[in-house]
Amino acid sequence: MSKYLGLLSVACAAIAMPVMSGPAHAAAWTAADSYCSTLSKHFKRYIPGPPLHQNMVGDVAVAQCKERTPNPAIPVLEHEIVRSKLPLPPRPAAAQQAELVR
Repeated sequence: MSKYLGLLSVACAAIAMPVMSGPAHAAAWTAADSYCSTLSKHFKRYIPGPPLHQNMVGDVAVAQCKERTPNPAIPVLEHEIVRSKLPLPPRPAAAQQAELVR
C-alpha cells in the first residue's frame, strides 16, 4: 500500500510541476498575443484589403495571431506596416521583456 502511495505522490508531483511553473511563461505569451492583436488591428485598419489590394503575407500573419502563434506573425506584421510607411503601435513593456528572454 505504501508503495502505491509513493508512486501516486511522484505522479502528482510530475503533473503539478509544469502547472506551477506555467503562469510566468504564460504571462509573456499573453503580452506577445496582445501585441500581435494590436498589430493585426492596425494592419487591417490602415492597409487596404481585397477590392484594392491583396496582401497574402499580412493576411497569413493576421491568421497566425488569431491562432495564438505570435512569434512568426509579429515580425511580418511589423514589416508590412513599416513598408506601408505607417508608424508601429507601441509595444507593451511585458512584450519587450519577453523579447529579451528569447
